[in-house]
Amino acid sequence: MRKKTLTVNPPLDTFWELRLEGLPRSLEPSLSVWLFNQGCWGIVENLLFSQPLLRYEAKIKTTKLISITAYFDPRMRDEMEWKVSRWLQSRSPLTRMSWELQANQDWLKEWKKYFKPFSAAGLRFVPAWEVSKLMPRAKTVIIEPGMAFGTGTHATTRFAIEHLKKLSKKNKIKGKTILDVGAGSGILSVVAEKFGALKCLAIDNDPESWRECRKMFKLNKTKKCRVTEKQLHQIKKKYDVVVANIIDGVLMELKKPLLNALKPGGYLILSGILTDGASAFIKSFLSRTNCKLMSETKDEEWTSLIISK
Repeated sequence: MRKKTLTVNPPLDTFWELRLEGLPRSLEPSLSVWLFNQGCWGIVENLLFSQPLLRYEAKIKTTKLISITAYFDPRMRDEMEWKVSRWLQSRSPLTRMSWELQANQDWLKEWKKYFKPFSAAGLRFVPAWEVSKLMPRAKTVIIEPGMAFGTGTHATTRFAIEHLKKLSKKNKIKGKTILDVGAGSGILSVVAEKFGALKCLAIDNDPESWRECRKMFKLNKTKKCRVTEKQLHQIKKKYDVVVANIIDGVLMELKKPLLNALKPGGYLILSGILTDGASAFIKSFLSRTNCKLMSETKDEEWTSLIISK
């Protein structure tokens, strides 16, 4: 039996991260159960992905050997290193094991230190903790960033905001109805109201998004925005402007219902298109429609479009 070494316990504001490389996939279920029985806090498989052109859902690469990461109480390192070593020696001696001490952090608090107000399309986007009563509400969008939904900083959201501004300058937003598809935080709906939209309806397939939209609308004291739990195919009304900030494969899958939701003469803003495949996307999306490409904005990674019907 291996002699246990004694070390000074690390502080409880840390945790041990165990990483196992080259573990046979067939052993993952039994190892996970065993680790949890030993007091493991959590386990993740470090997945590999591929995303073929014009496909939304990245495909998980299935391999015979996998990598997993497990998390432990900082006081369990010596005991668990010995136990895991014995487990691997008897079942998978070629699997590589490594340990790393990590510091616990309040990730949202840490992130707030680096999130600053920014401007786009003539509007000022300000995190809730920096809002001032002196800020002009008509030109201010208040955001309370979470960990999963849009804050306006991502290129696809910025491009969609800029396209809303372009339509606004052409008097195509004021007094018009807006459908925000894949709304996330609802930020594009709020922007559309700032530009004078008559009504903005936000839809998303994630219940968390519905909650975030309601928080965003309340935070900005909107009067024209609301969120529905209905899905796109359930929307029967037609809108003057439809904006969809979703990855390109989903946009292709939603082509028909997106166009069905748009009034004749209306405008469709599409964002989330990978620039490498933008030409193919545009050709495919416009195929067999009476729609025309009106505007295109892009950087090295992302492309956004305005399409007229």
